[in-house]
Amino acid sequence: MTSEIRWADWSAVLWDLDGVITAPAEVHERAWADLFSEWEFTGADYLTYVDGRPRYDGVRAFLTSRGVTLPEGDPTDDPDAATICGFGNRKNLLFQQIISTEGFWLPRASITGLRWWWTVSPPRSTPYPASLPPTCSSMPPLLSGSRSSAVWSWKMPSLVC
Repeated sequence: MTSEIRWADWSAVLWDLDGVITAPAEVHERAWADLFSEWEFTGADYLTYVDGRPRYDGVRAFLTSRGVTLPEGDPTDDPDAATICGFGNRKNLLFQQIISTEGFWLPRASITGLRWWWTVSPPRSTPYPASLPPTCSSMPPLLSGSRSSAVWSWKMPSLVC
């Protein structure tokens, strides 16, 4: 088996944004800590109960660990609602507020990789279609909140959000 990529075998590229191209884990952790401040949310809690889980599952897991039971609610719940979904929506709002006021850094490896892709990768007569699939509602604030936003000013073929 070879480790060389045969570019001719591929017709498009998907880039994962949240946690791969961008590294907003610190911002996510801060938003969770703000949300759960009355329960003394720690870094260990972040890794144990919420990291890698869908938002509402993270809310449910953490509150269960503290013996707190809330109604499930609905994804359209107001962020102030005392429901699992309300708490999850509040966490998302906190995350977006941090990104909009403070931004975050893109890892150098992400910038280097993207620049390589659009400037150095094996030439083709037509560019590869590329997509940043919206894996979560964090995508718009991540794209606009990056302090390395120049990376997004490049002309990306077929960018889909």
